[in-house]
Amino acid sequence: VVRLLDQYGNIHPYTQEALELSAEGPGTIVGPRLVPLSGGVTAFWVRSAAHKGTITIMAKGSRFTAGPLAIEAV
Repeated sequence: VVRLLDQYGNIHPYTQEALELSAEGPGTIVGPRLVPLSGGVTAFWVRSAAHKGTITIMAKGSRFTAGPLAIEAV
């Protein structure tokens, strides 16, 4: 789950921006790579490959970049 937060930790409920998702390592994003922030929130799934390693997830909007998020596939 991705949430767009302000400096006080509050969700931006009126943000309607799209995020471009990318994954590096032994995994892939399941579904579309471009997902909308609806009410400041979106979610996606990550599928791991057959081998171990670190999957790095990045989320990029037109005004900001979130991440990296590291997931350890064991």
